[in-house]
Amino acid sequence: MREELGWPIVMTPFAQMVITQAVMNVTGKERYAVIPDEIIRYALGRFGKPNVPIAPEVMARIESLPRTRELRTEPPMPSVAELRQRLGPQLEDEELLLRATMPAGLVDAMAAAGPAPRHYDPASKPVLALLRTLTARRDVSQILLEKAGFRLELRRFAPGSTAVRG
Repeated sequence: MREELGWPIVMTPFAQMVITQAVMNVTGKERYAVIPDEIIRYALGRFGKPNVPIAPEVMARIESLPRTRELRTEPPMPSVAELRQRLGPQLEDEELLLRATMPAGLVDAMAAAGPAPRHYDPASKPVLALLRTLTARRDVSQILLEKAGFRLELRRFAPGSTAVRG
């Protein structure tokens, strides 16, 4: 399928687009019976020119779709220079891309939340500390943690015993 689509690179967003089309090809009644908008946009060159031409039969199928005519009338993506002018010349590249592709409220919420922690500290999680304490005890043979949508059950079996798991 990648060959038919002009060998798009296998990284975001192309990987997701190719996988989506592949699933639709396998689960549908026929290959390319359903073609997502992003594949149409890709074929129209909205993400740049494909590495090699798209297979003629696939391109003919894409061109035959009424949705292709609609998407062809979409305004092109603005250039990076236009985005900088509209969103702010002072923005770092990462924030510029986020603001160009996401709702402003979500970007503002991410900025307000601050950077994500870079290191995981298991000591900061009281449930893990409790599990460590309980599993270290020799007089505890079973632990059950349960909440809506989650169940964790730990059992200790005597050495050499055959545990039946079900």
